[in-house]
Amino acid sequence: MSKGKAENQVVGSEEAERVKWALIIVGGLMVLMGGTWLLQGIGILPGSFMTGQVFWAVVGAIVAIVGAALCYLGARRTSRPR
Repeated sequence: MSKGKAENQVVGSEEAERVKWALIIVGGLMVLMGGTWLLQGIGILPGSFMTGQVFWAVVGAIVAIVGAALCYLGARRTSRPR
């Protein structure tokens, strides 16, 4: 038996909400991780093999930008099914 249209919309809405929060959480973690790598790479946050390494500054900046984009996309997502 198939689900009714209203029930499908509720399930779709719940799934959309989970995807929205997953994007925000993963994006936020990427921003924090990328920021840490960036600060270590430029020498502000010492105490790691990454300190003072330009490679980690570049990788950190890229990861932080991608994470910010994921947060932005997650925040813009609506909870309504399409």
